[in-house]
Amino acid sequence: MNELTLTTWLQRVRAWLELIEQRATGNQLSWAAEQAWGDSHDVIPISELEALAAEGDTSWVPAVMLSSAERTDTETTAFNPANQTIVANSDWAVTASMADIEERLTSALADYLYQKTTSNSASSEQRDDFAAAALDNSAQITTHIAEAGSLAEAIGQKPLKFKHLTYIGNDGTTTTGRYGSTSDAAYVPWRNWDSKDNGYISKLTHSGELQWRKQIADVTNIITATDDDENVYTAWSRSKDYTPESRGSFIGKLNPDNGELLWTTKLDTHNYIIQDLHAVGNTLYGVGHYKDTQRPVLLAVNRTDGKLLWLKEEPASDSAQFTDIQSDGSHLYISSTSRNKISGTIHKYTLDGNVADQWQGSDRPDLKRTGTQDRYSVVVGNQLISVGTTGAEMPHYDVQWRLVSRNLETGEINWRKQWGGLQVGKDVDGIIAFKGKIYIQTRRGSEGVYPFEGGSNDSAGVRNNGVIQEVSLDGELGRQLFYEIPKNRKASHLSSDGERLYLVSGKVVDKNSVAHLTTSENYQNDAYDEIGINQSFEVKGRAKDNYGSELSGYLTPKEDGEYVFYLAADDYAELWLSTDDSKQNLKLITRRDHATNFRDYGHAHSESIQLKAGQRYAIKALHKEANGSSHLSVAWRPASEPAPAKGAEPIGSDYLSYDLGDNNNTNIEQSQGQGLVAKYYDNV
Repeated sequence: MNELTLTTWLQRVRAWLELIEQRATGNQLSWAAEQAWGDSHDVIPISELEALAAEGDTSWVPAVMLSSAERTDTETTAFNPANQTIVANSDWAVTASMADIEERLTSALADYLYQKTTSNSASSEQRDDFAAAALDNSAQITTHIAEAGSLAEAIGQKPLKFKHLTYIGNDGTTTTGRYGSTSDAAYVPWRNWDSKDNGYISKLTHSGELQWRKQIADVTNIITATDDDENVYTAWSRSKDYTPESRGSFIGKLNPDNGELLWTTKLDTHNYIIQDLHAVGNTLYGVGHYKDTQRPVLLAVNRTDGKLLWLKEEPASDSAQFTDIQSDGSHLYISSTSRNKISGTIHKYTLDGNVADQWQGSDRPDLKRTGTQDRYSVVVGNQLISVGTTGAEMPHYDVQWRLVSRNLETGEINWRKQWGGLQVGKDVDGIIAFKGKIYIQTRRGSEGVYPFEGGSNDSAGVRNNGVIQEVSLDGELGRQLFYEIPKNRKASHLSSDGERLYLVSGKVVDKNSVAHLTTSENYQNDAYDEIGINQSFEVKGRAKDNYGSELSGYLTPKEDGEYVFYLAADDYAELWLSTDDSKQNLKLITRRDHATNFRDYGHAHSESIQLKAGQRYAIKALHKEANGSSHLSVAWRPASEPAPAKGAEPIGSDYLSYDLGDNNNTNIEQSQGQGLVAKYYDNV
């Protein structure tokens, strides 16, 4: 290396070290370890290192050393347990990109952390999985729903952590709206920007299974809401750019079993944008605004049949939009924003729509232009707790987060909390009461990042720019959970089933990943381009690029025992196995996120799994090909035997079967037989 190249290398290593320090202080290394290595590993040693990082001590991060190609047998990087360092190949370091350096150094770090939890070394798959989870560095946007905490974690005050559940939508143009949930499901509205028939609602169980997906209309805005009786409502607006016959703003009630609209009410103009719905008694209230004006809107419809009871357009005032509606059963409490940087206002209404009171965002009655916006609220006991932002001085482009508690009767402020440094673009996305605490969704802007708040920049936007902030009912800040909101995807939304919190947010997903296949419209509609029966657990010889495949059917062992499954693929693949013959019980047992050589099983395998002779187990493999060579192979061995050698045959038809059922509508003549059903989806 010449001096200039060495300087660049050192700068990049320092940037990686800063990134790891931020991940550690955000408790994301232990989370990545759980994602990559499973819950069976005790990650307390990693959590202890994260605690040191939170105190400013990151001396435990291994040093990064350079070594020439002649002196190291590694192709890029590796952890050296003898001297507890990460060794990088100098020839590779000269040409490596920053993304490649981050990925390979983090993969080597995985070996160091893995040995903190066990005496063994991590497999290459475990290292790569850890790096992917810790960095979350890929390239296409879809949407996901994630579990953001549990009662046990709240009681134990462990760090808040994510458990990924599923993806929603089709591709990089997917955005979601504010949504409602019941005790057993979330009703997530979403839209695609690249088509007119773009508005959908997906019903997902709280474990992530899709129950149904309903296409609503060509929408510009869509939300859902639920009530205490677990009824489901929706509101949407159609764009004025389409034909006059299709324009309109609507409110509807959904059948939770299938998504069909039970009633629909069309409002007087398509310019009404409804942002929130809330039921009280037999009345459903809605709030929003008249598009492109500063006229907030409040309306009421009959909850049973949708009849419009009344609608009020508020004249231009401090409030430009009504953003949120809450109730204590006797009054409505409506949050708002102001476009002109005048203080946002909380409006208190009677249930028949008469003004009862209004409370300025400013604590000072004589000063209204404070740039304070109380965007969302929640009723807890006799408190109305509102979250928003506030500025230091005009024109209030630099803001910090603000939380305020008011007395429901008088509006008198009980307490107020402001936190976070002043920054352009800071905002909030919601607030929810859960298990005796408040959880707030805050968002940092992309114009600069404050390291003490856990963010870092990259070309796709700001990493970890979303923060779930825990707050006690007397205003004390608690735990934080950082997550990524990709560039140009701002909104995220929280809900609860009473036991857990759920987050719907934008997520970055590799366009070559299995998720890109499973979120495609063709896959979700079972619109395959080709179908057949494969007599072995393998895909090979398909000379196409940018396709996905699914092999599914049943596996029947001939002997009782513990088995390990092995996976080889080019490019990405996942293997799912059920505990019985029900496809509803399929669980991911192994995956591969990088290409392997043909029938090279040394990179991805499952844990040991107990199987019974003669028992039929549902099984499925998913495969995503980018370009170039393409293959998928699945083998298995008794747990007591070594892994299959490179080139070993995959599982054969003697153990595999399929059953298309009595209503076989495919071009496969036999509804039952040996082998697996192979479906191929092109251009996904």
